[in-house]
Amino acid sequence: MSIELIENKLGKLKGVVSRTSTVIATAAISAALASPMASAILPAVEAPSGGTATGGLMTNLQLYLKEYGALIGLVVCVVAFIIVAVSGIASFHEATKKGEWSKFGITVTVGIILIVVIIWLANKAAAIL
Repeated sequence: MSIELIENKLGKLKGVVSRTSTVIATAAISAALASPMASAILPAVEAPSGGTATGGLMTNLQLYLKEYGALIGLVVCVVAFIIVAVSGIASFHEATKKGEWSKFGITVTVGIILIVVIIWLANKAAAIL
């Protein structure tokens, strides 16, 4: 390779490095200037509803975990309702074909009792949390 070719490639490399450093510096300055404006628009974090959040970080975490526990209980109730509904529909479809309405009645009754028990247990668990 000739010296001119090497110097040409080094010159191009210096130009790329110079442009890249200029872009990075511009992005850093823009981010530094824009961050106070962006954080000024954000709302304050809402305190947990389980009590006052004056106890510090651990109290806040306990209150948030209590709320998430209640949310998980609600999700379990919804899943149980969907399972009972699907089972009831399948039992109804089977009852219309075979004429076994007693099995359909038992399925619906047990499903309703199951949903009521799950909701009751979720309420009890939310009070214990």
